Amino acid sequence: MAIQTTYGETMDAGRIGAIVDTNDKTLISRTAEVGSIGFGLPVVQGAADDGCWKAKTGDTAILGISVRDRSTLDDEFKVGESVRVMTKGVIWVTAAVAVAAGEPVTVVVASATFSNTGGVAIAGATYDSSGDAGSLVKVRLA
Repeated sequence: MAIQTTYGETMDAGRIGAIVDTNDKTLISRTAEVGSIGFGLPVVQGAADDGCWKAKTGDTAILGISVRDRSTLDDEFKVGESVRVMTKGVIWVTAAVAVAAGEPVTVVVASATFSNTGGVAIAGATYDSSGDAGSLVKVRLA
């Protein structure tokens, strides 16, 4: 096992899929049914009652966003593994386009990416911070 010998002077503001703060939030547990699901990605209801998968072409309703879990080995949830899904709260995601705080959150299901126009809207969700395409931003789920 490697030992860390160098340290940055500052901590990252956030990490993809990480919970932003300690305010009220709702996390549900689902089982990954199709393919792997990375952190901070939009997920949809699966075929089974407790199942889910990463949003893909044809999906029309977003269940929530996958939450970072330090117990996973590969920074993703594999088929059959339990996935923490945030349905209410604030979470870090990567914006596919430039976004501004207060704008609505949409998902381009073909690429499972977050936008502010087009795609499938996440009901009541807004961006809590602004950022350029490819940057880490906060999403507030109602």
